[in-house]
Amino acid sequence: MSAIFYMLRKEWKNRFLALFRHPGKLVVYILLVLLLVNSVVSVALTPQADLSGFVDLRILHGIYFGILLLITVPILLSALQKGTTFFGMSDVNLLFVSPISPKKILAYGLMKQMGRTLLMVFFFLFYGAMMAETFGIVWTDTLALVLGAAVALFSVQVLSLLLYNFTNGSPLRVRTAKVVLYVYIAAIAGIILLEFTEGGSNTEALLAAISSPKLEYLPLLGWIKGACFAFIAGNAAQAGLFSILTILAVAVCVLVFVRGNVDYYEDVLQSTETAQEQRDALKKAADGGMLTTNNGKKRRYKVRKTGLGHGWGANTFFYKHMCEARRKSRIPFVDSSTVLLVVVNLGLAFFLSHIWNEDGAPMPPGLMMVIGAVFSCYILFFLNATGAWMQELLKPYIYLSPASSFAKLVWSAMSTILKPVIDGVIVFTVLGIYMHANPLTAILCMLIYASMGVLYIAGSILSDRILGTIANKGLIMMLYMVVLLLMVLPGVGISFVLLLTMGDFLPAIVIGLPVVIWNLAISTGVFALCRNTLDNVELTNSL
Repeated sequence: MSAIFYMLRKEWKNRFLALFRHPGKLVVYILLVLLLVNSVVSVALTPQADLSGFVDLRILHGIYFGILLLITVPILLSALQKGTTFFGMSDVNLLFVSPISPKKILAYGLMKQMGRTLLMVFFFLFYGAMMAETFGIVWTDTLALVLGAAVALFSVQVLSLLLYNFTNGSPLRVRTAKVVLYVYIAAIAGIILLEFTEGGSNTEALLAAISSPKLEYLPLLGWIKGACFAFIAGNAAQAGLFSILTILAVAVCVLVFVRGNVDYYEDVLQSTETAQEQRDALKKAADGGMLTTNNGKKRRYKVRKTGLGHGWGANTFFYKHMCEARRKSRIPFVDSSTVLLVVVNLGLAFFLSHIWNEDGAPMPPGLMMVIGAVFSCYILFFLNATGAWMQELLKPYIYLSPASSFAKLVWSAMSTILKPVIDGVIVFTVLGIYMHANPLTAILCMLIYASMGVLYIAGSILSDRILGTIANKGLIMMLYMVVLLLMVLPGVGISFVLLLTMGDFLPAIVIGLPVVIWNLAISTGVFALCRNTLDNVELTNSL
């Protein structure tokens, strides 16, 4: 065990020394610490006022539960397809070949992953002051919510590890696990919808639905949410009960995994071997043979198209991404995230329309379209965090290909740029038909959503240019959001001025065009300024 502690000490020492070789990162981390201290101190020193002046705390119930779903469900779905691990290749090379107990290595992996998880939710602390001013909570309540998010993320990662080992090699088990996950999500939606309709389909019913105690009885995420808000409410017994249930669930997952397969490194090597067998089988299938899956059964594999088929120079990366997109979905760029956006927008329109009808007048379709566009852009921020071009930076080919750096940068990001365009057309066409909105308003929402997608990519490129590739994006998430806000603010400001001064005379599409034009202009400028970002590669940066 002393060898593991020695490796950890050296790893953290090297990371600390690396900061001094990258002054930009050091400045950013110092700024983040100062902002965090300011946020915590401002919350701690703010006197508690009358709670009647704050926003209903039940809104925070719904927001928090939605965030837990947003950060955990994609992890489970990804783990069922590609697996998950707590280790890197350095661990494989140094630990897996050493005479150390596999149980100790697994314990090391769990502790290391717990530390990563805490860093990933680090940026939530910056919301402390805002939540205190909005909902009337104190800094200990904010800390409880952050720790709850960390526990949820860590718990789901442990669960995904167990699920992958249970379902690996069995398509039936994978489908069964997905069905269980979809039933879980459907149960959440069903509880909220039932509470909303039975409560009278009004504002009070919606608040009661998203904060329903029934949601807290759902395993894991419900327990974590229940523990956090029981602590905020001062109900120590209920907080303790939900905390114990969560700890037991995680402990059972770890125990089942260890009992089922103690030699974790053997599982890693087996997964690698299985992946190679699948690649070999696909090669045989491409020649007209039979595809053999690792469950021993055979099925005929119909090859529709092989090779990229198009591309020359830098744009080959775009056609490569198109080929990868066809493997994920029959229709390129239309996948589960597209369905998620459609469902979220229709659900939002359904609830807000019912609430608006309390005053006897129907909700203006244009207003609902704008609300949907803003909410979709916020979701896009998280969906666009790891696009195809970011994955391309981890491989050497983009740096070695004989093309200009600017052309490679543009073409490697093209598929990530087109994804919001396709999603925007589908989402706001469906929402516009549902709300009977003006087609020009729907087009405006499509343009805003697509331009925000380009802006997010430009922000990622700028971040990568200044800070390098940072594995743990949670450390800079808040600063990244501030930078994006500053980038989009001038365009929003111009549109807001037009709305106030000429809103009665100009159509909505004209008022919103400055946002689109500015987003595209500033993004183009960032692409031009960072055109040489692919001239050099940093492979040693792992912070």
